[in-house]
Amino acid sequence: MTKLIEYIAMAKLCEYKKPQTEYNSWTECDFMYDSLYITLSNPTQLQALLIMCNKNSFASTYFKKMAKEYIARFKI
Repeated sequence: MTKLIEYIAMAKLCEYKKPQTEYNSWTECDFMYDSLYITLSNPTQLQALLIMCNKNSFASTYFKKMAKEYIARFKI
């Protein structure tokens, strides 16, 4: 099974593009992908995510799923 850290490494190689719609029209996915992009770009937030996922298997499973979707959508 792929580890979260491997998904994070792959996600960092993606080319994220912010939604073209107005901010107040963003979907839940738009907010989650933007948040993940910010986390991938910020070492402190990324470390906090890894710590949280290490302590909570549900969070780890959720973020793996989100990272897989992010990669599928934004891979180069």
